[in-house]
Amino acid sequence: MHKTQCNIIATGYKGKRFRHVPGNHYHNVNVFIYNQGKNYRVKIKEIWGSAQGYDKEYGRREVIAINDNLNDAIKIAMKRAEKAGNNQEYLIQAVSYAKHSIPNQYIN
Repeated sequence: MHKTQCNIIATGYKGKRFRHVPGNHYHNVNVFIYNQGKNYRVKIKEIWGSAQGYDKEYGRREVIAINDNLNDAIKIAMKRAEKAGNNQEYLIQAVSYAKHSIPNQYIN
């Protein structure tokens, strides 16, 4: 079986200010958009915890969607993230940042 190479084409991030500074709590949503052969893969990861000189993770939610249409892959991933309980404000902003960083060659 041949494994298709996965190339990252865009990322987006939104999180708490002073996120990983010792003495603070962190909470962020990261969006990664990949081109995987003829498909697009969208990964949304939300993590939260506290910084105590090291990061102590309290929780994480991660969803992935794969589709041959970039916009559909993004919509599916967002719906899954919403259903998983991701922070809506951070989710919307992180996805928006990722969408705005997609190179023109990938936009349908």
